[in-house]
Amino acid sequence: MPTILFLFAITVFWRFSNPPVIFPSNAILTADDNPLLWLNDNAVPNSIALTLKDFFALRLGAFLLAAMITHFWVAYKDLYGLFSNSDHMSDIKLSFGVEPTMREVPPGQSATFNVGNVEEWTVVETEWGMKYSFPIILLSHPSYDSIPKKGIAMKWQSKSKSAEGLFFWMYNDINDDNEYIMKVFDTDMSKELNSDMVLHRHDSGQYLLEIKS
Repeated sequence: MPTILFLFAITVFWRFSNPPVIFPSNAILTADDNPLLWLNDNAVPNSIALTLKDFFALRLGAFLLAAMITHFWVAYKDLYGLFSNSDHMSDIKLSFGVEPTMREVPPGQSATFNVGNVEEWTVVETEWGMKYSFPIILLSHPSYDSIPKKGIAMKWQSKSKSAEGLFFWMYNDINDDNEYIMKVFDTDMSKELNSDMVLHRHDSGQYLLEIKS
């Protein structure tokens, strides 16, 4: 766009500063001390000719100024968008594959974990049906040979009554917009949410979730 404006300004200036010289049949030249400019079949005094040239020069300046302002504005927007996108991209992490999920707890044993951000709790559809999904830090589990002291970040996905109870402890039933709305509590729930949770599995296969105080 700035280039187009600049070319347009040059064209206009060239056109008006170099008018076709037409000598009308009735043109009468005066003395040399009163030179004439022939423009559009009319004899124009030198003072008016200079005024017209000043006008055309001002017009060219206006076109050039508009072109420069437009050029710098477009450049500014491009640079601003570049830096904004770079800041945004710095927050994006590349991820390939799938996030690990916690293995089933063997009957008669238990696993310990901390749950993650409540806003990341969700309901997912799997090949085994709908399951409740929670980000967790796994601290102990009989099916893992070794777990570092800081734990292992993963997902706990389950359709058990324990998972259902944990999910709806923090969320209301689905609304008309097909969304789960987080509950609002009068007291601070951070203590309970930051506590270790122990998932027991009975010999019958049923789960029981306990929150350590």
